[in-house]
Amino acid sequence: MRRLLIGLGLAAAALFFSAAARADQITAVQVSPASPQAASAANVTLQGMGTCNSLVFDWGDQSPAYSHGSQLTLPFPLPPHTYSNAGNYTLTVTGVKGCVGKGLSTTITVAAKTVGGGIVDLCKHVDCGGLLGSKGGLNPGIKNFPLLELQPKIDYFGFSNFTPGGEVTIVGSGFGNSPGALHIVGYGPVISFKLPDGNIPILSWKDTLIVATIPANIAGVVDQPVVFYVVTANNLKSKYSLTVPFVATREVKKIPYGDPAVMVVSCGTDSNLDQCNNWSDPDDGGPLPDLSTWGGTLAGNHLNCWGCFGDDVGADVYQVSVANGWILDQVFFSAMPSDPGEASAVLNTSLPPGASAWQPSVSWVVTSGDFIHYTMDLYTVGPKGVPYH
Repeated sequence: MRRLLIGLGLAAAALFFSAAARADQITAVQVSPASPQAASAANVTLQGMGTCNSLVFDWGDQSPAYSHGSQLTLPFPLPPHTYSNAGNYTLTVTGVKGCVGKGLSTTITVAAKTVGGGIVDLCKHVDCGGLLGSKGGLNPGIKNFPLLELQPKIDYFGFSNFTPGGEVTIVGSGFGNSPGALHIVGYGPVISFKLPDGNIPILSWKDTLIVATIPANIAGVVDQPVVFYVVTANNLKSKYSLTVPFVATREVKKIPYGDPAVMVVSCGTDSNLDQCNNWSDPDDGGPLPDLSTWGGTLAGNHLNCWGCFGDDVGADVYQVSVANGWILDQVFFSAMPSDPGEASAVLNTSLPPGASAWQPSVSWVVTSGDFIHYTMDLYTVGPKGVPYH
């Protein structure tokens, strides 16, 4: 009867995971604007539902593919991309795991860049002389001529630390000598963010150099690509900067007993009383100890009855999984035999570094009249304020 129930349970689980797999899929590659202009940013969003990982996306213009190794939630906005030349391009999901969507593509037509007719273009062909100052700036004697205001431009980052509390140095032009605002925008796979009003506290502001500090109290966001833009005191806005990696503040958490991050895969049933976390062998009698009082993330208990013939042996297997940028960091295993010479338990599998999923296996032996208890404490590290499942 137990084998039949287990078989039915496995069949139900297979149907459940099959349905879940069908729900995780990329359904379309959406581009905005539909026909972008050369030298202007094109915004691409992967439409769909569910979650994916290990994304590789080809822009179709021989530029480096965009890769995103961690988990992402659909719909998912990619960082803005700029096509240098007009033409037809095929955008393709060349790689993805955990969902349907590999090979999905769309074709766009990139229009030629519109030739501007402003005064900056004019000055390429004629001597603006009295209009512009000797250093290329505005002639202070000319008033009420907003067309002469140069658009701020971010060229590159100096030494910068893109993390909460980190200092950011932005090199460019047209920032003005009066402080404006520096903004940061995220494109995260799970939790995107924009600071309150998008504003970063400014340490120093010059026409070609801005130094600012990302607030140290940012929480609830994952590692993600971010872009910066500048707004001058005259309310002129720069284009987005190059995409850079933002690294969230980390915190350490112990996974508590009974947490859904831990599942019992199998529990040995050779002894006269077998327990693995909240599961116990229904063929065994009680009374059963409350394993939650032992303080571990997971716990096992096996007892060989008094006067029983032969040793009882077995193995217990668990599955531990975390998500949203969290990894399993440390494990502490402790075995508590009734008699060190008559009972034992050993953790057989080591924790791989940087793993977000692990299947620990514990082998055990108990002789007649003895028992073995064991506990395992598991610690996970991940972005502060973000749930690990």
